[in-house]
Amino acid sequence: MVFESILYKNNAANATDENIPAIFTDLHLDQVVDKMTEGKDEYHLKPFFYTCLQDISSILYRQQVMRELENENVRASIDSFARSMQQMRLMLQHSHDCPHLYQRERLFLDAVIAYCDSVRLLHQQLDALPLASEGLRSFKQFLSAYTTSEPFTMLATKGEKILSGLQKVKYNLHTQELTVRVLPYEPQADYSEETEQLYDRFHTAGAKDYTKEFPFTTEMNHVEALILKGVATLFPELFQSLCDFHSSNQDFTDNIVLAFDREIQFYIGCLDYCDKIRTHGSTFCYPEVVSTAGSVYARETFDITLAHKLAEQDQAPVYNDFVLTGKERIIIVSGPNQGGKTTFARTFGQLHYLACLGCPVPGSEVQVMLFDAIYTHFEREEDIETHRSKFEEDLVRIHAIVEAGSERSIIILNEIFSSTTLQDALFLCRKIMQHLIRLNAYCVWVTFIDELVSLSDTAISMVSMVAPDHPATRTFKVIRKAPDGMAYALSIAEKYHITYDQLKDRITT
Repeated sequence: MVFESILYKNNAANATDENIPAIFTDLHLDQVVDKMTEGKDEYHLKPFFYTCLQDISSILYRQQVMRELENENVRASIDSFARSMQQMRLMLQHSHDCPHLYQRERLFLDAVIAYCDSVRLLHQQLDALPLASEGLRSFKQFLSAYTTSEPFTMLATKGEKILSGLQKVKYNLHTQELTVRVLPYEPQADYSEETEQLYDRFHTAGAKDYTKEFPFTTEMNHVEALILKGVATLFPELFQSLCDFHSSNQDFTDNIVLAFDREIQFYIGCLDYCDKIRTHGSTFCYPEVVSTAGSVYARETFDITLAHKLAEQDQAPVYNDFVLTGKERIIIVSGPNQGGKTTFARTFGQLHYLACLGCPVPGSEVQVMLFDAIYTHFEREEDIETHRSKFEEDLVRIHAIVEAGSERSIIILNEIFSSTTLQDALFLCRKIMQHLIRLNAYCVWVTFIDELVSLSDTAISMVSMVAPDHPATRTFKVIRKAPDGMAYALSIAEKYHITYDQLKDRITT
């Protein structure tokens, strides 16, 4: 078992895109990724979220690692390693920026030793754990071979030998007025205890303490630098070995170790995000991803972005279920405005995208399709640079989707053709429905034209519900139910402010 990457089962798949996918804004995945990578800028993680996996074995590879990192002992080992590597990089940066030769070389030595210690400690900790995931087991085997390899052991041994020598260095300083002399070490009497006893008689209870601690810093002034230069002349062989170590080990880190340190943060960021939502009772699961159409479903699912925002307010989201079986492919979602229809459609897209990243998804049980692409059409403001009306822009975008889509695509349409008449919208939606039926792709379509569900037995209807005793109150539950034919009428009434509650408020005032 040759280890190459903790993110990619096959290193050939290790191709990330630096460009944010077009669907991210519509599905609010840009907000999800921003939160998952918050505080982790040094790892440059976002490109890992921009490319979904295209085979189930790679998805399972990530799921196994993700599950393993939910183990407190495994997570603690990884977190400790990450902190040590951060310190190592900080030492290297200080070494690079340091203007003084010997201090620069000593900081470099500290960085090398910190690297060797952190790698060996991680190997010891992982070796003591019963790892189950292919990725972490393979990495543990890599560490076993790497930490016993000749280059690594020579690096660590030589570095520790030089450090031991530096720790034994002793010398005398003789100061007279503005002159400082660095002299070979000679034992001298220690008067510190005697001096303390002498001045202890002047100590008065309750007196103000004027002692001050000097902050620790690695910076040196010019006097300290000259003293260090003098010390180096007393120990020429030791400081020459320090110089040789610095010049010959500039590339001391291993690329696979560095890649692991970066890639493992993909999992950490994802789990931290989910854990915040879990604390408020919401459930995540590892979805079943299928390569052939037949059944997709989710139980107790929710919009992950909304749930994270609600968690900050100590609240939980509303949960919904859906299922498509057999030849069912299209969900027509209707109901009153502000009733959760768009949130439901967005959830459908989030589930598929996160599942094919190998991440846990919102819900107690989820099965999704391994897709080739996700296409979304959400309402946008007119762009004067395109010189197209909103209606024309809708047509162009929809045409591009039906042309590019396949039976393995996921298509999410939200309130299209809202800028035209009902008659024109109905005509165009019928045409689009015909294309979607021929594509046989999974689709969620939020629309006020609920009669579209009658055009094919591949389509089902789901309706956003209101409180039975108060129709103006949204429950944000979206259930499988025949359309009631009121969606368009209600949207028109709301547009012109003539719903029951709006009329009641006007009469009262």
